[in-house]
Amino acid sequence: MTTNVDINATLCDVFDIEPEHRTHGVSLVPLITGDVDNVREWAIGGVFGNWVMVYDGHRKYARAPVENGFPLSMWSNRWSTMLYAGIHRHWPKPDKRATLDYMPGSDVPVIRQPFQEGDLLPYWCARPRVNEHHLYDIDLDPSEDENRLGAQDEADMIELLREGLKAVEAPEEQYVRLGVA
Repeated sequence: MTTNVDINATLCDVFDIEPEHRTHGVSLVPLITGDVDNVREWAIGGVFGNWVMVYDGHRKYARAPVENGFPLSMWSNRWSTMLYAGIHRHWPKPDKRATLDYMPGSDVPVIRQPFQEGDLLPYWCARPRVNEHHLYDIDLDPSEDENRLGAQDEADMIELLREGLKAVEAPEEQYVRLGVA
């Protein structure tokens, strides 16, 4: 079990490079050399402003935002490159609510733009599937036909999701919008 952030950690390990800032990647070198059978006990991923998923090697839990999908903020040091001419004519721009902030574990400044209901949002989070959660036991149901919400497995996976959010230093608003605060 790996994630895309493990590629950077692996390359740094192979070329004996110390990253300038903390990352959440894990080197795959011990896995490649056969020294270990796995490098992760779980993996977390998702789509900004939409769902977050955690996988423990057996169960996959995808949690959507609850209620209205807020609070929600975009953090970026690349606002000017996000405004693709002709493609995103109505792209949200920072406004007076924006503040200068820092991504967790970094000293690189970013603009943190909070959004609220009625604001123009990036297309991938404009209509989140609120209150739509999925839990599958991949060992028993590889086709993901049986949503296993409501049992102890869901409580376990919510706790693992909290652990994953804490590990990547997710902002408090993420816990609130997912209803796991």
